[in-house]
Amino acid sequence: YIGGNAFNAAGGVQVVELDNIETIQQDAFNNSNVREAIIPSATTISNYGFRNCTSLEIVSIPLVTTLKSACFYGCTSLKEISADSVNSFIIQNFTNCKSLEEVNFPSLTYIGDDLNDSNFKGCSSLKTFIAPKLQRIGGYCFSNCTSLETIELPSLETINNYAFTNCTSLKTVI
Repeated sequence: YIGGNAFNAAGGVQVVELDNIETIQQDAFNNSNVREAIIPSATTISNYGFRNCTSLEIVSIPLVTTLKSACFYGCTSLKEISADSVNSFIIQNFTNCKSLEEVNFPSLTYIGDDLNDSNFKGCSSLKTFIAPKLQRIGGYCFSNCTSLETIELPSLETINNYAFTNCTSLKTVI
């Protein structure tokens, strides 16, 4: 368990590698200089867990099943996330993660709410999104993902308003 604001704005922490943590509470690493987070036993990341960690590049959270709101919002250097067990997002989890290029969530079934999801809004480098079990995309989910070329969503049933607005490079929808 990592409590709320435990490492909020902690400037010196660059690598987090914790084996026995199951829950990361609200704002735990908000605005810190963490560059890499490897937390193999975590199952939940609460609201704003790593928000605005602008140095964060790599995240490995293989057992996390749910991302609450804005967990990685504003992590502008985030390039790689490994989160094979995530099955649902709430809102704004990867908003403005401008370095994220490819995402694969093999267990994801649900993204956001109907009106203002914005989970990947402004991910201007995102080229490929793969989620074979995804059934529902909330509003504005991928808006302004100007590099997005390919989405693979074979189980998709619902796409809400403005989900792909300004995705000017989108070529392939499967």
